[in-house]
This record gives sequence, C-alpha cells and structure tokens, in this order.
Amino acid sequence: MLVFLQIPRSTTSPYKAFRDALGDEAVGWVGRNLKEADLDDPELLASFKVVGGRIPLSRAVTFEKATTFATIVNDPVARSLGQWNDAIGDVNHPHHEATHTFMLRELFEEKHPFADAMANVATQFLLNAADADCTAEAALEAVRSHRCVIGEASNPKAFAIMVARRLGLEPGTLNEASFRAPPHHPQAARGELLRLIREANAQDIALIEGLRGMMEEKRPVVRTTGGRPNRGERADRPQRGERAKRPDRPNQPKRRRAKSTDPEPQG
Repeated sequence: MLVFLQIPRSTTSPYKAFRDALGDEAVGWVGRNLKEADLDDPELLASFKVVGGRIPLSRAVTFEKATTFATIVNDPVARSLGQWNDAIGDVNHPHHEATHTFMLRELFEEKHPFADAMANVATQFLLNAADADCTAEAALEAVRSHRCVIGEASNPKAFAIMVARRLGLEPGTLNEASFRAPPHHPQAARGELLRLIREANAQDIALIEGLRGMMEEKRPVVRTTGGRPNRGERADRPQRGERAKRPDRPNQPKRRRAKSTDPEPQG
C-alpha cells in the first residue's frame, strides 16, 4: 500500500490522478471516501492500493500494510500565500475571521496562531513523531529511515513516473499535472512580507534544500529505501565489489608450528 501525504497547498488534485489510474475502489482518501476515524481500521486500509489525504508521516507509519510513503513539496512562500487565500474564501475556515481583521504581514509580526499554521508545514508532515522537534534535520532523517518517494511541485514528471512504477503502472499513467502546485494567486510577497514568510518557514526552506541534495542526478525525485537492501539484494550478502567480512573472533595468541624432528630427505 502506498500512502500519499498531502501537504496543504502543494498539489492540485492527487486524488483524481490516483482514482483515474486505479479506479475508485483502489483509492482511499481522507475527506473523500474515508473519515479520520477510518485510519484506525487496518482491515479497511488494507483494501486499498493507495491511501491519501492530510496524513502526516508520523501517522502513516502506523499503518500495517504501508510499504511506500510519497509526497510533493512546494515552495514555502507560495504555499503560505495559498493558505492565506484559502482562508479568505472559506467562511468555515478556522482562521477566516483573522483574514478580515489582520493584514498578512501583521499575522506574522504578531505571531498569530494562523501564522504558526502557515509555518514549516512540510517539515511537520515529514517528522517521525508528532512531538518531535520541528527541524529540517529531523524531517530528513525521517525520510531516510523509510521507503519514500518525494518530488517538487514545480517539476513533478519524474515523481509521477516513479510512483506509477511503484504501483505497477506504465509510465505516463498518472497525470503529472495533478501533482503540480496550485495556480499562483494575485497577491505576491515582497519586501518585509517576503522576509517574514521566509523567516517563519526557515525549516521548510532548509528541508527543501536538503531534499534537492538527495535527488537523483538525472531525475528531480528523491527515493529512499529506509535502510533496507534494494530489490534483489540480501542484507547478509556483500554489495558488488565488496568482500564478505568474516565474523569477529576474540583475540587469541598465535600458535607456533612445532619443528619436525624427522631427518630431512636427501636428494
């Protein structure tokens, strides 16, 4: 089972991409055909090939049948602006009133709870534990410790191909456009506002830089194996070009070979 961690304002329509490729019955999505409480039902989750939604890694790793964790990260500034715009247009958003009381710059200056909700969201989603320190280093370590596929919203083609292969699909089956960043909004961040947003998202910025350093040379995608051997390799088998190591033995005194007392043969 592949679990897609849908970081807010980082993709356009990943649920549609998986549903179109696999069919409705193969995809379980929180907010669509799954409720939050359904994530505690292992038998229900095991009936899907893909489970996704606003599920952080710390929750996803508890799913018994989960084998791969996939996600897309987006530029933190663009994501924050998107979250702000969503709150403006949604009267049911928990911070809707704040958008009509404060300017966006003021939210970050006053360290409003909504500003906290827009800060380092990707880092929080990729932590091994919900109560872990929200640092890029902790998130990168969590990514390395699991089998993950991670791409960037600005160029998701390689990500879509890689995830399709993990699902046994032909390359091109998953619509890469569904994994692109949502459209940009009219409001742009400049000057002091840009500085405040970047400062609040310092860990996300460091996380994305760290992920870029882990991406494959020819394809902008991160693949990790979680410390397990790659397909076709055994943990107890030496890698190609390496010699097998003998088990450690306790230090023992070297034995001297006794000299023979027999006369040497004469030639």
